[in-house]
This record gives sequence, C-alpha cells and structure tokens, in this order.
Amino acid sequence: MKILTTPLQRQYTGLIVSELLLLFLTGINYTSYYESNPVFITVMIDSILFAFSDTLAQLIAVEQKKLNAKKNKKKSFENIGEKYEPVSRTSSFDYYRSLTFIIWGILMAYLQLVWYEYLRSKFQDNYFMIVLADQAIFVPISLAGMLVYVNYIQDFGDLKLLISKFKNLFVYTLICNYIVWPVIQYCNFKYIPDYLQVPFGCAIGVVWNCFICIIQH
Repeated sequence: MKILTTPLQRQYTGLIVSELLLLFLTGINYTSYYESNPVFITVMIDSILFAFSDTLAQLIAVEQKKLNAKKNKKKSFENIGEKYEPVSRTSSFDYYRSLTFIIWGILMAYLQLVWYEYLRSKFQDNYFMIVLADQAIFVPISLAGMLVYVNYIQDFGDLKLLISKFKNLFVYTLICNYIVWPVIQYCNFKYIPDYLQVPFGCAIGVVWNCFICIIQH
C-alpha cells in the first residue's frame, strides 16, 4: 500500500501531526495554565481542536472526491462526447476555511465558558435541567449562528444561499444533535470537573465538527 505518495497527502499529514503535537504540549500543562488564565487556556485548547476537526473534514472531503471520481470514471468514458477529468492532485488545503473555523471555535469557547457557569449557578446539581436548558436554548441559537457565519464569512454567500442552508441543514443537523449530545452533555456536567467541561465537550465534538464541516461543504 502506498503511503504519503502525493504532496497533498504529505501536507495533510504534516498539519495533523502539528495540530496533535500542539494539543499535547498545551494539554499536559492545562491545569497549571487554567489556574493563572482559565479563559485563555480553554480558548487555546478549543481552537486547536476546531483546527484539527476541520483538517480531518477537509481530508475526508478530498478522499470522497477521489472515490467519486473513480466510480464515475468508467461511466464518463462510455458517454459519447464526455471527457473524464480526474480530481486534481495539486489541490491544496483551504487555509482560509480552517482559519474561519478556528475563529468560530474561539468565539464558541468563550460563550460556552460563560454559559456553563450560568447553568451551574442557576440549576446547581440538577443535571437534567442543565442539559435541557443547554439543548433547548444554546444549541439552536449556536447552530443558527454557525450557519449565518459560514454563509457570509466562509462561503461569501447571500441571503438566498443562507435561506437554502437553513432549509436543507438546520432541522436535519438539530435532529442529529439531539440524538447524540444530550447523553454526552449529561455525563459532562455530572462527572467531569467544571474546569474540564468545555474542553471535554470540544474533544468529543471533534467527530461532530467533522460532520458539521462536511455537510456544509
């Protein structure tokens, strides 16, 4: 099996290794950093995880295109007058998309810190109410905000495209969220220490963020 045979494969591998190394170096000193500057270290960890998520999502998208191209190759050659064009091997990593996703992660990390603190002070140890409030209030608002952000900042879209995103993605993504996240968040609020709750949710959310990135692109 050929491994890392193209510049694109080496590029993605380098990015993933760099992000994991940065995450490790930041994570091993997380407790000491948190004591001196909880907001900064939480935002730092979350931004790295968001970057890692988007790198994986872009890699998955590239591999999907390759697979689709292979599936359509034979059919394309059989169609008279049609020419098969393979996926370009020179396609590069979309740094702008990744940067905007990191910025969104920074914003969400700060908002979640404030939101989680409010939930804990409001409902104390009533974890059912904490999760209910989180899923009923924060999740729909944050999802709507992300769709708006992606439409205008990442995709440079207009109102028509935004409406299309809401029609095609909002309800579907929200339903998927409610299938996965309530149990995760219940365990998060009940069993994970307060200072680790935001990073824990974001770490679990790496796969979720990949899913979000993929369905929006």
